[in-house]
Amino acid sequence: MHRPIDVAFMFLKAEVGLKEYDDTPLPSQTPQPPVFTPPPLPNFQPGQTYLSNFPSQDEDYSKVLGGIRVIPSRYFSNVTTEGMKPLRQSNDNVNFELNTDVAESKRRSKLEDKYGVGRTKRIMGGKDTGDEYYGEYRPFKRFHIGRPRYHYVDDDEERVHGTWWTRPGVRNAGRAFTDVPYKEHGKGYEETSLIGYRGDMENLEGQFRDAVESQEGFPEALISEHIDPRDLVYFQATEEDRAKAREKTSNDLMFNRTLMEIIAEKYGLPTQALDSTSRGNAGRLDFKDPASNWGQA
Repeated sequence: MHRPIDVAFMFLKAEVGLKEYDDTPLPSQTPQPPVFTPPPLPNFQPGQTYLSNFPSQDEDYSKVLGGIRVIPSRYFSNVTTEGMKPLRQSNDNVNFELNTDVAESKRRSKLEDKYGVGRTKRIMGGKDTGDEYYGEYRPFKRFHIGRPRYHYVDDDEERVHGTWWTRPGVRNAGRAFTDVPYKEHGKGYEETSLIGYRGDMENLEGQFRDAVESQEGFPEALISEHIDPRDLVYFQATEEDRAKAREKTSNDLMFNRTLMEIIAEKYGLPTQALDSTSRGNAGRLDFKDPASNWGQA
């Protein structure tokens, strides 16, 4: 009977002998990184608010649109392959959030001038349903995204990274077009693109506030997670859409706002009502509208 070590030696010897006559090239031993091939861009059809024919990572074929975001079109191709990466928040955003208490104080002063001190207290306590807040008054909500960066500070480790989103809605899409850069060549602003997230956005890590809690007057979310491109959908503008937007406005900045609203309406997003005291297209959103609040269908 052969000892185990003898058996092992015979196998090793046989393997070495075979290799002397085998000229098959050996595969590279260097592990190769997996290659991610982006899926076909999932584009909505007009009137469609979910994709039944495009699987997400968890193979849920019927995820409803949970959020929208407006981005400069120059970043569109990066988003389709890399997804939505959290971005370091700017000093402007930090200072805006730090101004929340001041803005809330001004809002209270306006209410006192209009309704008097006593009724303002009832409005702010949610006990008066006859005002423009319908008993839905809530203080402005501050997002915590870090401290301002001063000239003697090199970096701020507490600065939050994230991307801004809003609830699906025509007017929300129009109001989410801020921070659009100027064109690299020529005059005016770049065109923007509308991106959607499929799934419940509130299941993602982030900060949320409803329209009544926002200084901007529409629902906002700052999402700190990296969103996979396969969970995104892309609302494509056509030349017909651009022509309609140019007919409505000659202002470059308002062109993007108008274009986003035209696209959002074409693809079936909620139209969103204005409250009864608002005048014109830029009026305040109805705080009871589902598209003004997170956590509502």
